[in-house]
Amino acid sequence: MKPESRMKLLFFMMAFIFELTVSIAQPSTFLKTYNAGDMGYSVREANGVSYVVAGGTDFYYNFHWFTMSPIASTNVHLLKTTTDGTLIWEKTFNYPGKRTLATWHEHTSDDGFIITGRANEDLVWPPDSNDIILIKTDNDGIIQWSKFYDTGKDELGYCVRQTSDGGYVVSGFHDSAPLSLAGTTYAILIKTDLNGNVQWEKNTSLLFVIWIPVNRFPWLLNKQQMAVLF
Repeated sequence: MKPESRMKLLFFMMAFIFELTVSIAQPSTFLKTYNAGDMGYSVREANGVSYVVAGGTDFYYNFHWFTMSPIASTNVHLLKTTTDGTLIWEKTFNYPGKRTLATWHEHTSDDGFIITGRANEDLVWPPDSNDIILIKTDNDGIIQWSKFYDTGKDELGYCVRQTSDGGYVVSGFHDSAPLSLAGTTYAILIKTDLNGNVQWEKNTSLLFVIWIPVNRFPWLLNKQQMAVLF
């Protein structure tokens, strides 16, 4: 190889190593805050080029302080960012007379999003009139439809998945008394069509309820004993 060819090869190798070193040195994480939101519950990657976050604009309720956030300021919050956290769009969904909170969302087959969570109208403690909320949006976060499911006393939506028929299945918690007691507390499963209309509903009685952080002991003890996670 001629000397000048060796020099060119060495130059390109050095340039490649420099670019590789710089790319590795770039931070792989970021920290961002978004003014409209107060609590983020769920984050999903969308098509490998963005993130979508769901949560709420206020704290909803606090069992340590026996208090609830104002209805008017407590709304479902949905936002989309680039992979470095730069805001693309941000939505808040207000339902007059209801405080609402999103706890889970998923990317859907039509490139939109399905969101579940909870809603209530309580003015005084305790918050025992919760209903499951299900919201379908397009890829820009524009609501296509929303539904509320009230099967009795108190229902909380925890997770939603799209099913093979294009519909959705929601898992949650149902309590028919103000306190979680044996015989009144159920795990609930709701199946809907693609427009959120209920097709069937199932519940399983819980012998007891354990309220523990989601990162500790998240197992199903047996068919009749469940750890309810939040």
